[in-house]
Amino acid sequence: MSAAGGMTGALDAGLLDVELPAPEALAVTSLLPWLGLVALLLLTAWLLWWWRFSPRGLARHRLQRLERAARAGRLPPRGVALHLAQALRLGLGLPRLSLQCAPSALPAGQVTRWRDFLVALETARFAPDGCSADAARALILEARYWLRRWPRRPA
Repeated sequence: MSAAGGMTGALDAGLLDVELPAPEALAVTSLLPWLGLVALLLLTAWLLWWWRFSPRGLARHRLQRLERAARAGRLPPRGVALHLAQALRLGLGLPRLSLQCAPSALPAGQVTRWRDFLVALETARFAPDGCSADAARALILEARYWLRRWPRRPA
């Protein structure tokens, strides 16, 4: 018996007690990356859906339509202001737009800006002559600002 043959027999004897995993277990572990990818895609789809169909997302979409209608002249500036107030109220989750509805989480400069915006919006909505088209577009831009900056959970 040669030295190499004796060594091979000794190696084979030591490996006989090692069992390979069952083929089903190997199949499951090869599916884990794919399951993770599917879960990630589903999560991404759900987040995009939520971003689009949440109250703020719906308000953002409505502001885009208002801006297009105002630019095309299909809606007078006073109508833009009326629709803008409703979209903003629903998007922010407020029962009504008023000077008292600013949350305490806003910094002092933001509270002043909010009040100035509400005064301009009220003027555009209820003034006998309404507002100019440029003022209506400025109100839409300011409403977009508030949809981005308004605290999620007002204190």
